Amino acid sequence: MLLESLPAGVLVLGPDMAIEFCNSAMVQLLNEAGSDERFEGRVLDFVFPDFDYRTVFSALGSEGARVSLAEESACSLTGERIPVQVSYSRLETKQKWLLVVTDLRARLAIETMKREFIAMLSHDLRTPLTSIKIFFDTLKIMKTPSVVPTQITRIGSEVDRLMNLINDLLDVEKMREGKFEVYPATVCLSDLVDSAIIAVEPIATSRQITIAKNVDNDVSGLVDGARTIRALVNLLSNAVKFSPKRTTITVGLKDLNQTHAALFVRDQGRGIPDDQLGLVFEKFTQLHSSDSIDKNGSGLGLHICRTIVTQQGGQIWAESNSDAGCTFYFTVIKVDSKTAEQTV
Repeated sequence: MLLESLPAGVLVLGPDMAIEFCNSAMVQLLNEAGSDERFEGRVLDFVFPDFDYRTVFSALGSEGARVSLAEESACSLTGERIPVQVSYSRLETKQKWLLVVTDLRARLAIETMKREFIAMLSHDLRTPLTSIKIFFDTLKIMKTPSVVPTQITRIGSEVDRLMNLINDLLDVEKMREGKFEVYPATVCLSDLVDSAIIAVEPIATSRQITIAKNVDNDVSGLVDGARTIRALVNLLSNAVKFSPKRTTITVGLKDLNQTHAALFVRDQGRGIPDDQLGLVFEKFTQLHSSDSIDKNGSGLGLHICRTIVTQQGGQIWAESNSDAGCTFYFTVIKVDSKTAEQTV
C-alpha cells in the first residue's frame, strides 16, 4: 500500500474522528521505546490532545480536497510531546480525512544550533571589534605618520561593516523571537531623509555617486525615527552598491493622500527581474550568488527594512525596469500638522 511505504507518518480518520489507518512511520514516531503498538480505533485526541481539529476541519468545508498545514504537538505513548507539522485534507469519498505528519525535531534542533551560533558569533566578535574600533579612532586623532591614511580608512570601513553585520544578525534574531520593537512618535519626515543622506553620502562620494533629495512637502509622520532612518540607510546603501559610477540616487518623500506618505529610494542600477521583486525582502536573499562577495552583502538589510515598515503600520515594495534601475517605496502614517503642533 502506498500510504504504508511513505517516510512521513500517515493517519486516515473516519467521520467520527477515529483513526482508521496508521502507517508504520507514524507508529515509529509515537513509539519511542520501540513498541509496535498501533493506533487504529483510537480517537485523534489521543495523538493530538491540543489540536482543535473540529474548528480547523469545519473551516475547510466539505467541497474538494483542499490541503492546509499546521505545526502541532503530537503525544507519544511515553507522554513525550513531539513537535510535528501536519498537513490535512478532506478525502473526496466517505467524509474521511487524511493527515500527513512530519517530525520537526531535527529541523528545530538545527534552528537552535543556528541561534546559538549567532549568539556566540555576536558575543565573541563584538568585544574584539570594539577594541579595534577604539584603536582605530585613536589612530585618527593621533594622525600617526607611520600609518597611511588610506589604510586607516580601510580599517575603519571594515570594522564598521562587521559591526553592522553583527547588529543585523542580532536584530533578525529579535524579529524571530518577536522582540523587535518600534516606538512611533511624531517626526518630520524630511529631517529623516536628511539624516539618512548624511550617513551614506561619504560612501556614495567615494564611488562617484550623487545622492539627490526630492521631497514634495514638509510632512510629519508617526514613526520610530531611529528605525526609519535605518530603513532609509539600508535602502540607500543597497542603491550605492548596485549603482554605476557617475549616476544619481534619488531619495525623497511623496505625499500620497490624507493618511499616508511614501518614502522612496530610486537608483540607476541593473534593476530587478519582475519575478524576483517579492523575493528581495526574504532573509539572506541574494539575487546573484556573487553579490554576497562582490557587494559585501549579507542579504539581511531589506528583510530588516520590511520588518521596520510593517511594525509601523506601513507597506514596502519595489518597482523596477530591467537595466533601468529600481525604486523602493515604503509608506508611513501621516500626522496632521495641527495635531503635530499640539503634541510638541
